[in-house]
Amino acid sequence: MTNAHPPLSSSSLLIFLSPSPPPPPSPPPQKKIHVHDGGIHQENGTYWWYGTSRKEAPSWLSDSVTLYSSKDLQHWRPHGAILSGSQIRADGHSAPWRIERPKILFNKDTGKYVMLFHLDAPNFSLSSIGVATAPAITGPYTWVRGFKPDGKDSYDMTAFVDPNDGQGYVVTSVENRWMGVFRLNRDFTQTVGPACGSGPRGEAPAVFFPKAKEYHMIASHLTGWSSNQAMQLSRIDTDGKGPCGDWKLGPPPVFGPGEDISYDSQVTYIFPLADPKGSGSPPLWVYLADRWNYEGPLPGSVANATYVWLPILPLKGTENPTQYAVPSVDNWSPSQFYNKTLALSAASLPPARRYSVASPPRGLVDVLESSAAAAAAAASGGAGGDWATQEVPARWVDSAASASERAAVVEAEDEIAAEVDAAREETGREMSERLASADESSDAAEEAAADDFYYVPEEGKQ
Repeated sequence: MTNAHPPLSSSSLLIFLSPSPPPPPSPPPQKKIHVHDGGIHQENGTYWWYGTSRKEAPSWLSDSVTLYSSKDLQHWRPHGAILSGSQIRADGHSAPWRIERPKILFNKDTGKYVMLFHLDAPNFSLSSIGVATAPAITGPYTWVRGFKPDGKDSYDMTAFVDPNDGQGYVVTSVENRWMGVFRLNRDFTQTVGPACGSGPRGEAPAVFFPKAKEYHMIASHLTGWSSNQAMQLSRIDTDGKGPCGDWKLGPPPVFGPGEDISYDSQVTYIFPLADPKGSGSPPLWVYLADRWNYEGPLPGSVANATYVWLPILPLKGTENPTQYAVPSVDNWSPSQFYNKTLALSAASLPPARRYSVASPPRGLVDVLESSAAAAAAAASGGAGGDWATQEVPARWVDSAASASERAAVVEAEDEIAAEVDAAREETGREMSERLASADESSDAAEEAAADDFYYVPEEGKQ
């Protein structure tokens, strides 16, 4: 009987007995992204994610604005610092700087990219808007100026271009007392005139445009690095003024477990994702937020801040057609939410929480005044009414209120502002004490990590 298998040669035997090929090399360690309180710029199929670098103790300062790019919102490539604190100049002030809330606009008239951001001193004594420009999103950015809109102190802010006419705007927390909408000049490097629109006290505004002639905003209360219940405002352009005018305060956009702290997040930007299937369906708007980790385990705290990305959906069957909500979902995909609505009624949304001096959630506080009659109740944590017409800058009062009632609102607001300032100082002292003994040895490990990495944004609550 013939052997079906020929005998092994010495060479084939050597091959057969050779050790297994070595395993493929391990991927480089993932390096954590630090691109906080920024935004997303979309251009030619690329997403550009920009924001501030790691926040360092004790004052939680970032030394630069950093940039990353992606084709799929999952794999991010670093482009380094595009604006450094060493480039900033401000009369009467010097480094270190507080660089916060950068936003980048493209100006079609000049062909330049304009970066606007909250520029401040560590103790918040500068309270301005910083401006830098560049010929490309990647830079190099050239320092232009720092300024106060209409001469007023400016804190947390955002900037946007009106999709209806190309006009640029800044929305900022004016004196930490009210939110003001300011027009930008032709080259987007300075505001023009006084505020053309206004809203209640708030910070960290983010604006989006789900429908023509509709302007929507999600913003935060003033509670320092601690999370709070987000607020939602809207303006329907029925008078041809665009985003200028009074903004209507609606129900909070968050609901369910964790709604009181917005699922432990603070909004920074809202951007559209086009449905890849096309078919004329509207884009999905995405809530981009920071999870500051202020109460998180040491070492790190704010220095180890992460991110929360969630879908924004319109509410079905509500009396207010402009109401949107941010559901708390884990491990979600945009394909789940294109052209979807939430079957909730406005009545099922949580009532607006009031942050009073008597019972702050933690750190800095703010109080929502509604009308003159409700101001005292709001200051003590009581219920308030609907927002009324703004009669004087920075004061929300009932248009029918008497002079004495208006004076009472002003006096109550000034007392609250004084307590907010005191709380800010106390929070600063607390930060220093908490971090004095923190072990920051993780910095060395992070610096040793590879420059290339893969990163999937944190989504939903944990």
